[in-house]
Amino acid sequence: MVYDFFAKASLEDFNKENLEDKVREIWEKVYRKYKNKPNELKKEFEREFMDYIKSILDRYPLFLQSKLLRIYEGFEEDLRNFAETLKKEIKRKTYKPEIPSSKEVYKELILPEVKIKLDEPLLIESSNFSDSLPAYAIQIQITFKLKKPYLSKDDDNFYIIDNPIVKDKVFKVPMVRSTTWKGALRFAFKQICKDQKIEIRLFGNEKGETENFRQGRLFFYPTFFDRISLDVITPLDRETRTPARGPIYFEVVPKNAKGVFKVLYYPFDLIAKGDFDSIEEEVEEDLELLLKTIKKMFTETGFSAKKTSGFGVAEIENATITVGSGLEPYKIKIKIK
Repeated sequence: MVYDFFAKASLEDFNKENLEDKVREIWEKVYRKYKNKPNELKKEFEREFMDYIKSILDRYPLFLQSKLLRIYEGFEEDLRNFAETLKKEIKRKTYKPEIPSSKEVYKELILPEVKIKLDEPLLIESSNFSDSLPAYAIQIQITFKLKKPYLSKDDDNFYIIDNPIVKDKVFKVPMVRSTTWKGALRFAFKQICKDQKIEIRLFGNEKGETENFRQGRLFFYPTFFDRISLDVITPLDRETRTPARGPIYFEVVPKNAKGVFKVLYYPFDLIAKGDFDSIEEEVEEDLELLLKTIKKMFTETGFSAKKTSGFGVAEIENATITVGSGLEPYKIKIKIK
C-alpha cells in the first residue's frame, strides 16, 4: 500500500510540471495584486504556495507525509530555476518567487500535526513506521540533556575512589542500566496511576513476588554517555555545621551531558491470546500513561542515585515514536496539539 501512495503522489500531486504550473499561477495572481508592494507580494506568494502544499499533504496519512517530502525535495532546485525564469519574464526589477525548502515545509506543515501534548506536554517530534519492529510493537526514543549530574554506584571492588559510577564492562563508558530505567519509571508511574492492574500489565510483578508471575509489556534498553566527571560531597555535623569528616568523592556524568532513552512497548499477552480487538484500546491507554510517566521521571522524580537531592533530572530535547505493522501512527489517539 505504501508504494501505491508514492505512485499517486509522484504522478498526480508532487509532479514537476504540476508544481511549476502552480508556481506560475500563484505568482501571476499575486503579482497583479501586489506588484507595487514587494513585501506584501513576498508574503502572499509564500502563504498561498504553502497552502497548496498543505492541501496535497492532507490527502495522505500523517505517517507518510514526511516521506512524501522526499519527492518534493527532488524538485526544489528545478522550482527555484523556474522561479528565476518567471522573474526574467517581467521587464522590471521585482521580487523573485521564493520556493520553500522541504525542511521549511516539514517544520511549518507537518511537525505541528505530529506533536503530542499531554497535561505537562511531552512533544513527539516525529512518528515513524518500521517493518523491522514486531507487529503491534511501539518504540519510544527520548533524547535528553542532564540538568543535574547523574550518579550511580558500580560494584567494582578495586577502584581509585570509593564511589565509581556504573560503567559498561567492555568499553568502560558510563551507563544507565536497563533495570535502573525500569525502576525509576515504575517509581514515577506509581505517583501518576494507582491502578495496580495497569502497573503489572506494563512493568510485571514486583521483585520478591511469590505467585501470579507476569512479564510486563515494557522492555528497556541501556543508555550510554560519553562524558564523566568528579563531584565531591562534604558531610556536615548537624549541630555545629562544620565538616564531620573528610570529603567524599563521586564519579558522575556531568550536567549538560546528553543521552538517549529507549523503551519498547509490546502487548505480547494480547497477541498470544489472539485478542486483537483489545489491542488498539489498551495501546491507547497504556501509551498515554507511559508518556506522562516518562515526562515526570525526567523532569521531576529523576532516575539517578540521590534523586531526592535533585540528581538525575533532565531536559527532554525531542521524542520519537516508531510503530510496527498492525498499528498506524496517525491512528494513535493521544492528545494531539
